[in-house]
Amino acid sequence: MKRTRQAIVALLLTAQIGCNSNENDPNDASDSSSIETNTPVEQAPLVLLITVDTLTSNFLGTAHPEWDTSPNLDALFAESTVLPRVIAPRGHTLVSMVTMLTGQQPRSHGIRKNADGWDGSTSSVLTLLQAEGWNTYGYSTNMCKAIDFGVNHRMCVHPAEMEVEDQPSGDSLLTNALLEQLLARDTSIPTFAWLHLMDPHDPYDAIEPYYSTFHPEEYLGSLPPANLSTSPALSRKILDDRMTEPDQNHLHAIYASQVRDTDARIGAFLDALKQAGMLETATVVFGSDHGDELGLTTSYPYHGCSVRKSVLSVTWSFSGKNIRKGVRLAGWANMADMGPTLMELAGSKMPEGRDGRSLVPHLQTGDPITTPAFFERTTETAGVFLGNHKYLLNPPGDFNRCLPYQNSEKSYPTDTVEFFNLADDPNEKNNLAEEESTTKDTLHTALCEYVTQSTWTTEEEDATLELISICTGDSP
Repeated sequence: MKRTRQAIVALLLTAQIGCNSNENDPNDASDSSSIETNTPVEQAPLVLLITVDTLTSNFLGTAHPEWDTSPNLDALFAESTVLPRVIAPRGHTLVSMVTMLTGQQPRSHGIRKNADGWDGSTSSVLTLLQAEGWNTYGYSTNMCKAIDFGVNHRMCVHPAEMEVEDQPSGDSLLTNALLEQLLARDTSIPTFAWLHLMDPHDPYDAIEPYYSTFHPEEYLGSLPPANLSTSPALSRKILDDRMTEPDQNHLHAIYASQVRDTDARIGAFLDALKQAGMLETATVVFGSDHGDELGLTTSYPYHGCSVRKSVLSVTWSFSGKNIRKGVRLAGWANMADMGPTLMELAGSKMPEGRDGRSLVPHLQTGDPITTPAFFERTTETAGVFLGNHKYLLNPPGDFNRCLPYQNSEKSYPTDTVEFFNLADDPNEKNNLAEEESTTKDTLHTALCEYVTQSTWTTEEEDATLELISICTGDSP
């Protein structure tokens, strides 16, 4: 019976994709406004959060218009306030998820890598809203530890819990299942639904017809079109730092094809909800946990080791009542701000003392965000974004605790101190740390205030951390 219901919803989504065949035509006569619904006049609040794993902002249509990677998300952004520079605390999914849910930075909630156990001891958006009587849904294809607490309805499509053919199949199964649940929900009960999709995460599989559209010329290099991340050829290119331009174009087209496929899936999901009359008064939030480096700075394509902007800076959007449309907020936001923002949009609030703050006032006015945004990589690295600049302290130097560096004598290259002008150098090729700069000094002060404002681990262990010693002693 379960499989039958999923098949029915899959057919509905297929029909929605068919309706999207003219999605770029503003005069399309199949506009859903012509469809009659029996939507009740009064519905309890619906907050819908959609997040996509490892979605690099550089590959959204607004940043990559020649490839048209995200027409459905672009349409959503046009009806939203967009935050194009939300800083993830690290390129690890669980770290970002817990930071978002709790409004706390890693050194406050204690999760610093995906392998860490999350016990739900810090109250989160899910647990708080559930306690207030909300019907909560957590549907995820990755790091399902994040949905172990505070959800009334849980589904995990991950090899640890459910075998699926591939990532797109898992994302489709999950999306169809949540759609079925939402269409049948009791609209008199407030609902918070979180959908987390896996693609375009590695292993990087080309999806047609999108790959051929983005890369019409034949690729003659050594990197395969499927399961790219398992290729020994890719590992060699990373370790030898010799990713060629044709290699990079091939990788980017594969990644873009996955983005475009996920965009179509999200578009069909939202269209189905719209035609059911469920989005008229809903708050729809879209975001990502982190991005991928994709060889933009070094030959490293992944995210776990990276502290580059392409990994840490992700796009979020908010649409709903009293939220401005078609606005792109200037400034940097912290991932920890997303939890308090979600709580205020739900008519509630986070407990006092959290690291993050609600950005709802900015969503309502369009005023820029002028405060710094911070990130951490384990207990050894911390950095800050503000204005057009990024500053980083990394006392141990190069970092090797992720693949493929773990099995070699090489490491991901990170200088002890890094300072970049992102306006002139968006891919962080030219480290300006040796230059005299009042901006660098200002960012150093701001970062050290962040580093020293509370305990990172224990007082005894903190006394051994070089990162803290730099900030409590002489400036680098």
